[in-house]
This record gives sequence, structure tokens and C-alpha cells, in this order.
Amino acid sequence: MWTILRKSLMPMVTFCGLMWSIPTTSVAGDTVAEVLQATAAARALRMSTDAPVIPMDAYARAEAGEWVSGAVSVEGESAKKAWGVAVLDVPLQRLWAAVVDESGQADFLPTSYIERVRGGACESGRLVFQYLPVNVPLTSDRWWVVQRDHNEAMHEASGGRMRELAYHTVDPSVTRGHAGLASWMEEGVQLEVARGSWLLTSIGHERTLVEYYAWSKPGGKMSPALVSMFTGTSISKTFEGMLAWSKSKELGCL
Repeated sequence: MWTILRKSLMPMVTFCGLMWSIPTTSVAGDTVAEVLQATAAARALRMSTDAPVIPMDAYARAEAGEWVSGAVSVEGESAKKAWGVAVLDVPLQRLWAAVVDESGQADFLPTSYIERVRGGACESGRLVFQYLPVNVPLTSDRWWVVQRDHNEAMHEASGGRMRELAYHTVDPSVTRGHAGLASWMEEGVQLEVARGSWLLTSIGHERTLVEYYAWSKPGGKMSPALVSMFTGTSISKTFEGMLAWSKSKELGCL
């Protein structure tokens, strides 16, 4: 059984610093620094052991209301890992539902088409096809297939305060039998590697600390530098989209 999810074309935007402001209110005893310390043991269980280390000043800026992002080099690779951190005014449960429910993500995120090809809705280990319009002259769009895993050990160890979703590319042969995907694959070029994760932590008062990273190897003729630029830009757009999706009445996985 497989499900075709909604399609929407959202153009990429030009890389420009990757910082947006959102309303945030600090509450005594609920600061991000204190939350990081309180959840240190659970964080040690993170599945994405290769996630970039986010600078402490970025957490402080996020708590002050910025959506902060950056990039780090990968040894032996041209493409960089992009990371982002923010404090969003949405409860952990709803934001987690937005992250794991692909049914409406294509209407909010930079990817224009998403299809679950194996596994149940909102189920850990499901396989998902994604298509990204690049919108750069003489440059092909990109597509990939990833496995999305949930970190239940971290969730339990944190007393339900933390959630992690990690994803990595898998062999696209898993799409055999899904005839509708052939046209999408023909339109674009496969990403060699797509890897990343969402790390969500409740900091109380219906606010959630969001830490996200993504790393891609482009494949085809797209330069790694261009991919890094798009990856970084899409982080800010992804935060914006996930926040909107988390507030949608259509949201499932709750």
C-alpha cells in the first residue's frame, strides 16, 4: 500500500543571511541553556551522531527571537552541512506531528512533491520520495528517496520532552512498482546523498527548541557550492513551512 501526497510548486529563494525574527518570551527557569543542561543525558542518545555542533551563542540568539543558521565544512567533501536553530511558539506535540506527517508538507515546504513509498503514515522507518525544484537556469531539479527514523530511546529517556527524526538516502530501487514516480525521476537528477535530522525539545509554555541540519551531495552537474547554498536557504524556508503546517487543521499524527 502506498500513498500519493499533495503537490505544490514553491520556488527557491536567493541565499541572503538566513535569519528571520519571531516573537519569543523568556521565562525564568525555562531558559534554553537550562534546558540543554537538563536534557544532556538524553541528548547523548541522539541517532544523528554526525550532526554539526551548534555554537552556544546561536542558542542565545534563537532564544532572543532569531532563526539562526550556518554551515560547517565536511572533511574531504565540497558540500557543507547546513544547520539551523530556533525557538518556535508551538507545543512539542504539534511540531513533532508536522515533522512526521508528510501528507501536507508539499504545500508548505520547498519540496514540490512528496510520496510515501513504503511504511505506514507517521511510522518510524518509512521510505519517502521527495522532489525539489531548483529554479536555476541550465540546472536540473533534484529528487531523492530517504528512510525516516524516530528516536524512541531519546523520547523515553527525556520523559517525553524530546523528539528526534533522522533521515538518510536509500537505494531508489525501492520505488519499483510506483509507476507515477517515473515522470518525476525523468524530470530531475538524483541526489547522491541526502542526510539530516530534526531535534525538538520542549522548553515549556508551549514553546519548542528546534535544531535541524541537512547535508546533500548533488550528483549530476550541480556544483556542491550551489547545493550548500540551497540547503542553507531551504532551512529557513523549512522552519517557516513547518511552523505553518503545525498550525494547520489538516495536520495528522497527533
